[in-house]
Amino acid sequence: MADDLPDWAKQLQDALEQAGRELGDAFTKAGHILGAQAAMGWAFQGEFDHARTEIAKLPRPQIEILSMAARALATLAEEEAVRR
Repeated sequence: MADDLPDWAKQLQDALEQAGRELGDAFTKAGHILGAQAAMGWAFQGEFDHARTEIAKLPRPQIEILSMAARALATLAEEEAVRR
């Protein structure tokens, strides 16, 4: 059926399929960010089992990013504590 479409319709179909893939990728990335934020929130509340559960859902690259961000946040907090 797609072969019966005029060129403009095929181009539109291709563009919509690409947009769908990109949107799916964006939602996946947003889900990883929300998962990392949830892990930090649980850790902040002292709920480390919940934090571990959230971290376990993340892909390895996101875990590495979360780890770097947590270290940076700890450094910033320590600097602020010294400043006060």
